[in-house]
Order: sequence, then structure tokens, then C-alpha cells
Amino acid sequence: MRPVSLPCAWEGCTERAHYEVRTKSEDIELRRKPWYCVRHSQPEEVLIGAHNARETTLVCVEGPYGRFWSPDGVTARTGFVHGPGFRAWASDFEPGTRLVVSARIESAAVGPQPGEAAKP
Repeated sequence: MRPVSLPCAWEGCTERAHYEVRTKSEDIELRRKPWYCVRHSQPEEVLIGAHNARETTLVCVEGPYGRFWSPDGVTARTGFVHGPGFRAWASDFEPGTRLVVSARIESAAVGPQPGEAAKP
């Protein structure tokens, strides 16, 4: 195995992805298209500044191989989801059950945050 490190293709970003490849062809395939870090490939999910809260809803759906959690209107994705402080197996719930996950940043900084008005 040989380590490979790819930089995020977003100009000025210093994030890197680290992989291990076995062959030259794996290395070539890995470098075939630009890699973008999560901050730049899914910016709508990044909590920052005025965009400091997010809510995601998954619905329990019945599939051909059991129950799955899926975003509304999307083909079933996974039977198990987890995050900080929770774990949920779709098989434990009835189809139609909604799993609502919320995240919010509460800054320790004094004064207004970017996008907030100053308080009198």
C-alpha cells in the first residue's frame, strides 16, 4: 500500500484527503477528477456565520429488504443513522415515522455574530 494525498481543488483551500492505493491504476483513477472537501462539495451543510443552524428530516420507508431512513422524495438510503447523542434503526419504527435532526451553533464570542444586528 502506498499513501496518496489529494488537495481540495477549491482555490485557496488547504484541506487534503488521504488514501492508500495498491496499484498505479488505482492512483490514476483516484486522480482522474478533482476532489473537493466537504466544506466545498456540500457548502449548504456547513454551519458558519449567519448560517449557524440546520435541520434535516428523514422518513422511515418500507423497502424490498426492510425499513430504511430516507430524505423526503428520495429512494431509501440506510436502515441505521447516528450522530452525536443518538442512534436510530429504521426497523424499530413504523413507516411514515419522521426523524428530525437539528444542529445549532451557540458562539461563546461576545458581541454580535456575522449576520446579526448589534444588541442595544
